[in-house]
Amino acid sequence: MPLTDILWLEAYGNYVKVHTATGRLVVTDTLRRLLANELPAPAFLRVHKSYVVPLQQVERMEGNQLTVRGGQVLPLGAAFRQDFLRHWPGTAG
Repeated sequence: MPLTDILWLEAYGNYVKVHTATGRLVVTDTLRRLLANELPAPAFLRVHKSYVVPLQQVERMEGNQLTVRGGQVLPLGAAFRQDFLRHWPGTAG
């Protein structure tokens, strides 16, 4: 699967749910390992303890929530907010 197909990744214990526009795939891995070894930084950022997003898929930020392509709303954790704002080319809302 091309990385450009990924809308967001969600922690699921020792698994990760990979969400795309056409469905969902569950892989045996952790978000931490994927971020460290597989996903290019800063194109992919952790935005919450349970979520990683590719920056190109983020359409909007309002308060502590992000909206990704397709309309899915994800939380933006306080611990990850400053790093997200440093890298996201959009306007903080």
